[in-house]
Amino acid sequence: MNEAILDAVETGYGTQLLDVACGTGWLSVAAVRRQARVTGLDFVENMVAIARSRCPEAEFYTGDAENLPFESSRFEAIVCNLGILHFPNPEKAIAESWRVLKQGGRYAFTCWTPPTRNPFMKLVLGSVQTYGSINVDLPPGPPLFRFGDPAECETALRTSGFTSVSVTELPILWTFPTPENVITQVASYKIRLVNWCQKGN
Repeated sequence: MNEAILDAVETGYGTQLLDVACGTGWLSVAAVRRQARVTGLDFVENMVAIARSRCPEAEFYTGDAENLPFESSRFEAIVCNLGILHFPNPEKAIAESWRVLKQGGRYAFTCWTPPTRNPFMKLVLGSVQTYGSINVDLPPGPPLFRFGDPAECETALRTSGFTSVSVTELPILWTFPTPENVITQVASYKIRLVNWCQKGN
């Protein structure tokens, strides 16, 4: 998934790239490997600290995707990998990315498809329903699978000013050595899902 989203914004040598909702920095690492000039931002300070340690070649900030602390027209490419569901107002976050994107720049985000097309999410949400709780102390977000609808993606992007819009569904195959490793992997990048799971403990 990292390589696909970086390909979508044509990340390469010297690309000025912003990684919104960067989490612990895995996507930033992949972008640095392509010799991009990477800036990452996340609202969770602990994750930003891990990202700084994991990817010292990039610059990381704690901040709000709906109020980016950057001047307009700064970046050539902006990515948001599975972060859009954490934003209380995703349209505002997309509009902010539009603001700080240079003319002719590229923006891409990823999200989950619904459980009917996503066996992994069907497994996780089934486990939450049985053993956990969705009543957790986290900021509100949009419906989890809202942007799994291509029409919703296109509407949100065009409303913010993007004109050349495409939506692609990516096949992803994950393998886990043990059942316990599933929650470990979820915990590494999905704060909302892991809190749902832990709430039932």
